[in-house]
Amino acid sequence: MIDTVLATHDRAELLQHTLRALLQAYERIDGGRIVLVENGGEFGARAIAERVDGGAGRIVYVTCERANKSAALNVGLESCADGLIFMTDDDVAIDAGLLESYAKVAARYGPGHFFGGPTVPEFEQPVPSWRRAYLPGSAKGQRFDASAEFLPEHLTFMGFNWAAYRGDMLAAGGFDPRFGPGSSSGATGQESSMQRRLIKNGCQGVVVHDAEVSHYVPAERSSESWTLARAKRAGTEVGLRVGLTDAAEARRLLRRRQRQLIVRRLRWYVTRKPAHRVDYHYWVNWLQGFTKGLSRAESDQPPD
Repeated sequence: MIDTVLATHDRAELLQHTLRALLQAYERIDGGRIVLVENGGEFGARAIAERVDGGAGRIVYVTCERANKSAALNVGLESCADGLIFMTDDDVAIDAGLLESYAKVAARYGPGHFFGGPTVPEFEQPVPSWRRAYLPGSAKGQRFDASAEFLPEHLTFMGFNWAAYRGDMLAAGGFDPRFGPGSSSGATGQESSMQRRLIKNGCQGVVVHDAEVSHYVPAERSSESWTLARAKRAGTEVGLRVGLTDAAEARRLLRRRQRQLIVRRLRWYVTRKPAHRVDYHYWVNWLQGFTKGLSRAESDQPPD
């Protein structure tokens, strides 16, 4: 049996398609429910859930007053049964066999492992190849070597296509509200933070090659302005994460990135190429975010 936790906030149109695809996937496994958590207010998700579910009782709607995705995911975990929990978003397309693939692999490994599959971006508008390098991983896609059984040590699964056992996630402390949309820090990375704590607790990531998810990337989330703004949030996540675990290493990384920024500025000044301009401003924003995250970590504030 697999439950799904899906946090949503004011994305009604995309949500409907995702829920319908999930219901089709549930037709191929035994048991399990979709726990839909609407956070930060009600924007129509309840009505969509009732309409799509049609009284079958497969979709459970709950609310989280805080506009904070990590808090919403924790509310979702509270509403799930013990067992495997599939984590996804409200803007993805999945194949009908996805949950079945997760169930088969999870049955071989059991608790003490978490799972994830490949992802493919679906762009609303074409994005120049040089700019794609600066987009977040969710918009670049994630592939694994065909022979890979376990998640490489330096990676985490994308937050909209992974699964873990409820008991393992609760033992890791649940999702940290200092990370993710709605956090006071402004950092990204709520799912990667959780996966790193699972690894710290001795869990191992397992690749589910057949569980591919397509992630919709609207035009406004692949533009140059959005990409540069997102760089600051990404830097905040790294500064907060590294600062919380090794403040000295965080300071060394900060100095290294500052030296690299000087080189990037000189390269842009000499070439005047658009790609080098974006590269420079990306890392300016990233460093601003990193400094903010490191400052938050050094203040030793507990989770929100």
